[in-house]
Amino acid sequence: MNEIEEIVSNNLNIYKKFIDGFNFSNKYVKCLLLNAYNHFLAAKILADTGLRCQSFNCLRMGLESEWLGICLVTDSVLSLQWAFGTGDE
Repeated sequence: MNEIEEIVSNNLNIYKKFIDGFNFSNKYVKCLLLNAYNHFLAAKILADTGLRCQSFNCLRMGLESEWLGICLVTDSVLSLQWAFGTGDE
């Protein structure tokens, strides 16, 4: 395993421990962060097998799940706008 693969694996392990150990006040946020973790793990597996271009979709979905989880925690109005397009347009 080269250095980059080791760093990615360590970061995924840290992220998984955070999800398992943190006391989430909202079960939907935990679900979104767990979904993000699964997408990041899938992207790593795809990249490890040489399917790097295909891993980009998993990375994008992981980032979107992570972003929505952060929005739900910090600003529920922003998360509604993002999820349902209910902005003041």
